[in-house]
Amino acid sequence: MNENTTSPTWVKGMEALAEALQVSLSTAKRIKKSGALKRAIHQQGRIILTNVPLALELFGSNTGRHNTKL
Repeated sequence: MNENTTSPTWVKGMEALAEALQVSLSTAKRIKKSGALKRAIHQQGRIILTNVPLALELFGSNTGRHNTKL
């Protein structure tokens, strides 16, 4: 069995998160700070790892809300 199909895709850093969400770096930082992706982001010190499939799922479920300041 191929391990790549069973394990989630992770990216490292805010720039990679911004690219995965297709938003600017400042918007990615704002989204992270809001806690909307808390289940998808793991941070230890200055190292940030993001589970991309989960982040996209959470980001998609949060973008439909109106009048929500991120």
